[in-house]
Amino acid sequence: MRTISELKQASKAAIEPQKWEAVIAALIVFGAISALTAAAGIGVILAGPLLVGLIYYLSSIRKGDKPTYNTLFDGFKEPLTSSIITYILQSIFLFLWSLLFVIPGLIKFYSYSMSLYIVADNPQIAATEAITQSRKMMDGHKMELFMLHFSYILWYLLGAITFGLAIIYITPFVKAAELEFYLELKNNQ
Repeated sequence: MRTISELKQASKAAIEPQKWEAVIAALIVFGAISALTAAAGIGVILAGPLLVGLIYYLSSIRKGDKPTYNTLFDGFKEPLTSSIITYILQSIFLFLWSLLFVIPGLIKFYSYSMSLYIVADNPQIAATEAITQSRKMMDGHKMELFMLHFSYILWYLLGAITFGLAIIYITPFVKAAELEFYLELKNNQ
């Protein structure tokens, strides 16, 4: 397994040539999810396909391609029902685990964190199977992903000071690092 530093360097190297396009892509996805949730409450239904589209977009950048913003909507094609159901089930499970206080919810957040990456990788997979595979994949690796996320803590603090501007900038780098983490786990299994 590569170190956190190596994962961050690989994600930065992949994103850097197209960082502003990636920032705009992340802004489109998370802005749409927020707006749809606030306006009509349907953000939870469309979040899965939008996040899968962002995974496709970042994967294309990682391969050296120059994807268009239309790639963000590729999650609405083949994995549509799988990504919707996976995201909804994941949200329900996380809510229920969080009722047992913060720590169980946090542990399950990391257990389920690779579910949409698995859906993006295998669009025909059933939602429950994607969540189960994520749980198995993350056995023994939850703390590593937590530490990867924690390594961005200064950016998140800067984001709080700048009313979210730094978070908008760093989001594609974090998501690309998660993608590197997923690919590393997938290759090691």
